[in-house]
Amino acid sequence: MFAAVFVVLTTRGMKNSYHTCKEFPNDPDCWSEDDRNSWALFTMTMLGLGEILGGGVLGKIRDTCGNKMAFTVLILETLVACGVVLAVNISDNFNALSFVMTFVWGF
Repeated sequence: MFAAVFVVLTTRGMKNSYHTCKEFPNDPDCWSEDDRNSWALFTMTMLGLGEILGGGVLGKIRDTCGNKMAFTVLILETLVACGVVLAVNISDNFNALSFVMTFVWGF
């Protein structure tokens, strides 16, 4: 489900806005569809990294502070993740925030 949403969200930020790509051939606007999908899927690796690190951090919080505190941290993490997704959607650009979005959502 995340791939269906996040890949579309990131590839949409790599839109064609130049009339010619001779001036900026390495700009994401000038990439082919395959390159755009490749980079969008590469950003999804941060989702996996966030899941791995987040599981350890949340487990440590649950062990030391209890379930109520862990639940509160989960709610805060979800709110932050939704905020970052909204920020990426509003900016509509492929940049470092796209990587942060997938990492925070996985965390």
